[in-house]
Amino acid sequence: IEGFLSSKLRAVKQPASILRNGFAQFWESLYNSHDFNIQEGFIIDKIQRSEDGVTITDNKAGKHEYDFVIVTCNLKDAMKFLDARPEEAEVLNGLNERSNLITTLFSCKHTIDPVAISSWTSSLDPKNEGRLMTVRNSAKIFDPADVGNRERDYLVSYQYVETARKNTTEYQNLLEENLLEDLTSAGYEDITVHEQHVWPYFQHWNQEGISNGHPVTLMKRQGSLRTWFAGASTLFESVHDCMEYNLVLTSMIERRDSGGATK
Repeated sequence: IEGFLSSKLRAVKQPASILRNGFAQFWESLYNSHDFNIQEGFIIDKIQRSEDGVTITDNKAGKHEYDFVIVTCNLKDAMKFLDARPEEAEVLNGLNERSNLITTLFSCKHTIDPVAISSWTSSLDPKNEGRLMTVRNSAKIFDPADVGNRERDYLVSYQYVETARKNTTEYQNLLEENLLEDLTSAGYEDITVHEQHVWPYFQHWNQEGISNGHPVTLMKRQGSLRTWFAGASTLFESVHDCMEYNLVLTSMIERRDSGGATK
């Protein structure tokens, strides 16, 4: 991995870094620096691409024209709506899930002084899989000074299962049962679960996919059909590798914009 990335990073001028004040500073900087058109609740039905542009059709048949698209979801999941070419389909369908990450939106009685993130590392033990791992309070992250006077907090929980399973109703009920038990034990009161999502986690190519050159093929296709593939599925599930890969993509885009080689 290191050798593959280092061969692509020769033109990168600065290394990856971590912001002093974390993601709150990052998102505030983006919001204050750019004119964003963010659409919430937007469900993609299909993405059609050419060398002239990208058309995204939503689930209400609305069409949206863009100069390019960056795909950051699990890449195998993108096959549900992407007009994949045969080479792309072979690469993306070759991905395999390693485990499950479960996120749940829930609300509870307001805590007077909520913390931004609480974690229980014992849940990473395979013997404790499917138990409560982390609770995130986004409101506290984006406005640290706010202790609030609201009656209820809306939070996101995380659970982890070592081996990916089929997403059945029985499986979902078991995960919710574990979650409610652990949240109650952690001191959360009057809990209501609003939405649960079981994510296929750590998508990766097996040895056959690596031997067939899928990571290299994907890199060579970056920018083709005005499409960029980013996120953990592109290479390896680690913050370091994701950051390094994104720097490679940034370097490729800069070279393209300056008239240099793009592929």
